[in-house]
Amino acid sequence: MRLYAKKAILEALAGVQLPANEKRVLAKIGTIQRVESGQMLTAIGGRGSGVQLLVSGEAVAVRNDGTTSTISCVNGVPGVIGEVNALGVRSYQVADVTTTSEATLIVIPAKSLSVLSTDAPAVLSVIEEAKRIRVASLNEAKELFAQERAANEKALYDKLNTL
Repeated sequence: MRLYAKKAILEALAGVQLPANEKRVLAKIGTIQRVESGQMLTAIGGRGSGVQLLVSGEAVAVRNDGTTSTISCVNGVPGVIGEVNALGVRSYQVADVTTTSEATLIVIPAKSLSVLSTDAPAVLSVIEEAKRIRVASLNEAKELFAQERAANEKALYDKLNTL
């Protein structure tokens, strides 16, 4: 059965721009998941168990501040789900992620992520870049929220002082 799964993963990775040896590493350590449109992949506050590489289809991420982003495989680079949690930035999921079409994901268990640094550095680079972008976006949202809150507090203070 595992031989079939490895072959299915390699076939799913056919359009992904990664070195062949790293695709074989993913086939060895990962599992394949094919899901229908509307499938929730992560929930805010949930505990992650690794990283999901979206190799076909599309998903939307909705953070608790209401901001959204689309996740998909673009120009052969897989979309990444769960990287903020898996790489230790947060101990919980930071977005609800739901598929918006049929999708294929390669799931890399948390316990196997350390293998990537030596055996699949290009894969690790894709995951780390997604984390960098996502963390920058989270920090930007946090800063905007703080600015909005400060402006609202000032407006309230000013209104109270005019009474």
